[in-house]
Amino acid sequence: MPANAAPNQTPVFPSPIRTILASLSGRSGDSVVLQHAAELARTFGAHVGCVHVPSEPPPIAELAGKDAASAWRGFKPPRDEARDERAAAARRAFNMWRTEHGWPVSGDAALASVTVGYSDIDGDEATILTERARVADLAVLVRPDGLAALFVFDSLLAGSGRPMLMVPTAAAPTGQGAVVAWNGSLQSARALGAAVPLLRAFGGEVAILCVAERNRKATATDAVGYLHWHGIEATIAPPTTENVGVQLLALARARQAGLIVSGAYSHSRLRQLLFGGVTAHLVERADVPVLFAG
Repeated sequence: MPANAAPNQTPVFPSPIRTILASLSGRSGDSVVLQHAAELARTFGAHVGCVHVPSEPPPIAELAGKDAASAWRGFKPPRDEARDERAAAARRAFNMWRTEHGWPVSGDAALASVTVGYSDIDGDEATILTERARVADLAVLVRPDGLAALFVFDSLLAGSGRPMLMVPTAAAPTGQGAVVAWNGSLQSARALGAAVPLLRAFGGEVAILCVAERNRKATATDAVGYLHWHGIEATIAPPTTENVGVQLLALARARQAGLIVSGAYSHSRLRQLLFGGVTAHLVERADVPVLFAG
């Protein structure tokens, strides 16, 4: 740091992560979302905007087509006890978390300090979170556990244009280093670029798993070279005959990695929904945080 730089002075090169969207559901996974959001906020001096959407569109409305979905969005669902309890639980989790850390609910964007905020927004959860994510540097949400949550996950990946950190449903010891999936696709390139600030901040060994695909040239040395220019040293992990999702999780467990980095839906989304794929496997089984970019 230059000798004349004050601790709270606006940095010459600001952190690439200054705004974080944290999705709260009013369920047990909120504690894990807030845990990771806190770690990121402290590291980058970021603002964490927590959002709870009390109502969710029935998945069948989306499956039925645009008209049915639009009809639902124009209808205000009745209040129910479970819905109110989830909303109360989400706000309670936020308040306890904010009090624990002593973070203000407003602040000066010119200062590299942590601030937080909370919003209850009624409506279509997928649409609201996607729109909020577009004006955040990173979205954090818990691993989907049902069809409605999968719609939200898919909407954020396909429509926000921002990276997403999917965290496991239960808290786990924070590991060091990361495992990066690389196949030369647009999605894996976006994920690799989005991961740079996290890889630099949290350190540890980085392993590149490269799986070349038909009609696509990709070499792990390209990804290693890219990270090297960002001051991140990476090694190449030899691929096995197992599917890529299995390899990624096995490698992360073997190295006790704290993060997996992967592009999402590098094949057609319909094909992945019907036959599965790397994204589907990670969504179903990942027990460490996964940074996705679509």
